[in-house]
Amino acid sequence: MASVLVPLVCAAVLCCAGCRDGKPHPSPRTPVPPQPRPNILFISVDALRADYTGRIGGKPFTSAMDEVSDMGVLFSRCISSTSVTGPSISAMMTGGMPHRINYQFNATPLDPRLFTLAEILNFAGYDTAGFPGTSLLSSDYGFQQGFDFFDNDFDRSEYASNYWKPGEIMTASLIRWIDNRKSRKPFFVWIHYFDPHDPYIAHYGERAGQEYTYEFLNDLYIRQDPGLVQAELEGILEFYSQEVFYTDRQIARVLKHLRDKSLLANTLVVITADHGEELFQHDLFYGHGRSLNHAVLHVPLIIMFPGKKYAGTRVDTGVRTIDIFPTILEQAGQRAPRSAQGRSLMPLITGAERAHRPAFSTREPLSFYRSGRAAALTEAEWKFIYFEQEPERLYNLKKDPMEFENVAGSHPAVVKRMRSLTLKNTLEDSGYIPPVEPEFDGRDYRMLKSLGYLK
Repeated sequence: MASVLVPLVCAAVLCCAGCRDGKPHPSPRTPVPPQPRPNILFISVDALRADYTGRIGGKPFTSAMDEVSDMGVLFSRCISSTSVTGPSISAMMTGGMPHRINYQFNATPLDPRLFTLAEILNFAGYDTAGFPGTSLLSSDYGFQQGFDFFDNDFDRSEYASNYWKPGEIMTASLIRWIDNRKSRKPFFVWIHYFDPHDPYIAHYGERAGQEYTYEFLNDLYIRQDPGLVQAELEGILEFYSQEVFYTDRQIARVLKHLRDKSLLANTLVVITADHGEELFQHDLFYGHGRSLNHAVLHVPLIIMFPGKKYAGTRVDTGVRTIDIFPTILEQAGQRAPRSAQGRSLMPLITGAERAHRPAFSTREPLSFYRSGRAAALTEAEWKFIYFEQEPERLYNLKKDPMEFENVAGSHPAVVKRMRSLTLKNTLEDSGYIPPVEPEFDGRDYRMLKSLGYLK
């Protein structure tokens, strides 16, 4: 764990958003936590589209997540800060946008000065355990910060190939940790399931064990042949749906084990995704990272409180994944650092707040994107996407939720207003840290290429 300094920002504003400057700061008064303090289970799922869950999209693949929704709070319009794994998870874990915390690229180091969710909770007396399903979130890039136990079993050799672990292995590891712990302290557990990310693997039926590999999917994208895509689309969507169902079954196993151990009743459960997946909805592209479309930014968010408090609540107001950070801390009796950009979701849950929260998102600023840097704003029914080198896009999500019709030319006043807000809060933000694109080579290059992030 990083150096033990009180992870609560005092009046002195630190030079890096959410960071410590190496000097001891006086400790502010800590909020009185609820008694008993809840356990916290934070589940993130890779590449899970919100519309592939039952309570948002009406799909039949997520019965466990739907049950949690019914016993808790469902946020139907949650937007991720970006469309790639590392920057998205780092933003959730720190409450800051990727451009503010200097984590805009996959496979780059998390700034050790940042106060992470695990670190703050660990300092507050929680046992902390992390189970990252992909080496993108391993200790190689600093994601172990704040965790007492971190399941980091990834091959670190030059020609490693196990860049992710199946959900059943992740679930078994988490259950072992629960069963072996002797502490009576509350716990914070984070588990990241990677399975819905490509390659898409069939788990059931006649095609069980078959897969659509990254190479195959990328070849379809490169060819840009609608006929070829259409011929394979039914199978691709079936395999992706099976990955979602398989992951939901793993979540069900975890929840059942906590219930059997009499732990679930006092556990705060949070379920979300780092981003969604295109699934050939736009530009004949299968995955994520390249776009800021709704398909890759709209993610599920579910919170189940101890004692099923607020059960059955549905919040249709727009929220952001960076709001998870202060919400979890508040439930543990902790304050978020003052510089965190996320805000607690509790006022929306209780009805004290009803306004949509403007959701800003940025794209990984890789130099091979010919459209240059890109940023987006999702606000109520409007979705605006800015590109440095391509025409801007505006969509009315109420009338066109699939974003097929760019109406920027018909609404110049909306475009002007949303462009100003988008740039002010992203690429021209006063806290924007100019990205320096890493020179990926060796194992990092092979990993990112294998997962579809590099050419």
